[in-house]
Amino acid sequence: MSYKKARISQEVGTSTKDQVGAGAVYESPLIAQHAGGDVAPPWFAPTENAIMGLSRLATITHNLLSGDGHARPFVVVPFPNGAMPTDPPHNLPALVNVAIINALTGPQSTAYLQGYGVPVPNQVAARRTALRAVVGCTVEV
Repeated sequence: MSYKKARISQEVGTSTKDQVGAGAVYESPLIAQHAGGDVAPPWFAPTENAIMGLSRLATITHNLLSGDGHARPFVVVPFPNGAMPTDPPHNLPALVNVAIINALTGPQSTAYLQGYGVPVPNQVAARRTALRAVVGCTVEV
């Protein structure tokens, strides 16, 4: 009996908690086997989201302390959804110093700001300024 059916049966009083547990134990490895890798259980999602937020914050803090990024390169800040801007499908240049940020094209700076969920200014120079603030770069030149 599947977990879902066992749970419904328990709600209407035709199955026990043991049967519901057995359904969950049976289905869990089947789901993981077809998911293509390790799958975190649903109850772990809030913890995973909190860790992702802390990781982003630590990365931005590192960048704030890195000056212009030449002596101590910036760390690429992931998008809020956890995707890396440098990975497909985005394939954006790694923002490891202020010179790279200042050399971004209009479409590249737009893609970065959209990925970070930041409003996109009309002028490219304003986009670069906004992007420097988002990733923790405190130097303009």
